[in-house]
Amino acid sequence: MGHKTQQNRPPKALTRQPLNANHRVFKLILKDIGKALIFLFLLLYGLLSAAYAQTTISPLRASLDAQSPEAIFHITNPATHSVKVHLEWRDLIALENGGYRPASTEERDHISAAPFLQLSPASFTLPPGGKQQVKVTLREPKQLAQFDHELRSHLLVVSAPDKGLRQKIGGLPLDMAVAVSVPVVLKPDLPASTASIDRVWLERHQDGGLILKLALQRHGKASIITGFSAALTKDFIAPEEIAIAHNIALYPEIEQRIVSLPLGTTALPGGEIELLLYDEGGSQPHLLARRIFYLAPPPGRAEPPRMIRVRAR
Repeated sequence: MGHKTQQNRPPKALTRQPLNANHRVFKLILKDIGKALIFLFLLLYGLLSAAYAQTTISPLRASLDAQSPEAIFHITNPATHSVKVHLEWRDLIALENGGYRPASTEERDHISAAPFLQLSPASFTLPPGGKQQVKVTLREPKQLAQFDHELRSHLLVVSAPDKGLRQKIGGLPLDMAVAVSVPVVLKPDLPASTASIDRVWLERHQDGGLILKLALQRHGKASIITGFSAALTKDFIAPEEIAIAHNIALYPEIEQRIVSLPLGTTALPGGEIELLLYDEGGSQPHLLARRIFYLAPPPGRAEPPRMIRVRAR
């Protein structure tokens, strides 16, 4: 994160609020599954995992403007076989839970960045261990001045084995292809947005584990990339980080983003939970908000929390 929690302690006058766990119990209904179906599922899962590992892409997003009209993506094939890679654009609308849905025609006309971008190359074959640079260029940087909002399209990277990854189950051939997308944002000259922590609560998963949930609020018309850490302090002992998340995007079409982090434990000891929210959009993260909550000790002995690290998008 670039910041030590111990060095960002809030003033004593900061209001402390109760944080209550949701003790609803979820029932998991299991159905009988034949051994053949289980075998088929495991084999498909294994093949999908192998295909998914075929290509990696970095960075996870790109922002272009009139001063920086070009972005370079690096696509790598760590597999032991060649893969064919095809790139194309998709227009997606962000959801509060971090997911996406396809943009409607009207939404696409409003936010799509694809018509203003040039992509090169759009398709290629990667040998085992091969790497490829993909350049995305803003065609006419001066055109951004006509917009009062951001434009965004998602670069879809589709990869498949060069000669087909085929397995037969009772004569059934399977060809696996995998796609992953990364957002490309066109930024006109807009005031920078900020973000705050609106609500915080605990929920209990169906397996009994605790989930820390936050509602993050965006303020401003531009998107903002955030991250946060959660630290637990008990009996005046130095704070211990129990959760940390990076790369949480709040796009203009959503004012609020719900983030869920499993804490890897079924109970937490009493004490204080300190939440630090950062702006991670620049070269160095800087603090946006700080909140402290008092956590009442549960009956019985609490399990020690397990550190959770998450990369959102």
